Amino acid sequence: MKKWILLVFILLIPSLLFAQKTYTITSETIVGVTQSDFNILMDAAAKKDSYRWLELLKQGRAFMVSAGTKVSVLTTKLGVYQVRILSGPMTGFSGWLPREFVQ
Repeated sequence: MKKWILLVFILLIPSLLFAQKTYTITSETIVGVTQSDFNILMDAAAKKDSYRWLELLKQGRAFMVSAGTKVSVLTTKLGVYQVRILSGPMTGFSGWLPREFVQ
């Protein structure tokens, strides 16, 4: 019995020690896998180059997340967040997106 209690305790410690605040994506958006990919996405958006977005999506350098997706913030830089996806089909992936899409 004591072994089971010890095992449960050991399994729960990491989640208790490293729990992060959960945020929500406010609207469907595209996420750059790396900060460089994110910068390319923002440049393409400024030039209204939707084909560049499609190219990055097809290459796996960007992915879409829908509104309501749960994330944790890993890094913050001047209006940009690096997030880990916690819900939905991209669970476990991380990427960069504009801060205004995270609430």
